[in-house]
Amino acid sequence: RAFSLPIAKSEKVISGAITLYSKWMHLSSAPKPIQQHAIYFSKKMCCHLSFVFENRNISADRNEFKTHVALCRRVLCIYSKSARSPPGALSEQEWNEFLCRIYLGICDEVMKGPADSRSLGKDIEQDVFFCLFDIWLRSQLQNEALWSTLLAMANKEWIH
Repeated sequence: RAFSLPIAKSEKVISGAITLYSKWMHLSSAPKPIQQHAIYFSKKMCCHLSFVFENRNISADRNEFKTHVALCRRVLCIYSKSARSPPGALSEQEWNEFLCRIYLGICDEVMKGPADSRSLGKDIEQDVFFCLFDIWLRSQLQNEALWSTLLAMANKEWIH
């Protein structure tokens, strides 16, 4: 729930949770229970981290907006790094297909909405698309439903 907290009041909590998840995603520094159930907890952490991208209706001229952009970029770096080292016994393709599903949700959240020039999507679109296509290509995705979803979302809903 830390990732959904208001940024103005909880920046340190959110930042600390991102730092902790980043360490735990690299299993050698994670607590033993997380290491023993690496796939389960890695998936949970990735899902939790996606809440950072929720629309918070923050005016672009506030410092809080800049903080939100920075937090999102940190999470994008975690996803990008994890795409190169899947947890446990998962293949890189299986792990990255899971990440593709998360990324569709992230893109749905940040790439549609008000078309003002300072929306969150406008500020992080290059980073989001770089990570999306990096992960998508690494997955060697053969799932037609996900390809159809990506195409439909990109054609109809994304404003940037």
